[in-house]
Amino acid sequence: MALDLNAVMDAIGTRLGNIAGLRVTDYASDRANPPHAIVGLPDEVEYDAVMGRGADRVVIPITLLVGKVSERAARDQLAAYVSGTGAASVKEAVDGDLGGAAQTARVTGATISIVTIQSVDYLGASFEVEVYD
Repeated sequence: MALDLNAVMDAIGTRLGNIAGLRVTDYASDRANPPHAIVGLPDEVEYDAVMGRGADRVVIPITLLVGKVSERAARDQLAAYVSGTGAASVKEAVDGDLGGAAQTARVTGATISIVTIQSVDYLGASFEVEVYD
């Protein structure tokens, strides 16, 4: 297979869209409407990650914003998204073959942080999705 970055990013966006109530943008965005997941571009593409052109590798970032830092409910929402399982779990939604867009995709971690977009501080998390194709 050959890596189709557009198909991978679209497929991640589609999977995230299956989480009830989560707005998703499968491209870099400078606007937020929480709860909102933004699928970003990888920093690099690693060719021949598996020998013999077996697979290329990328790490796709997802930025997920749940609400203003000052909102009490934001913490509870964020906890559900970073959970390893459950209806709102980003890991559970994304892990797999992305409907055939990749050989495998796996959410490897999440970093909780404050993200500023257009001078507004949001509570959020940055997820890393390791993709082989």
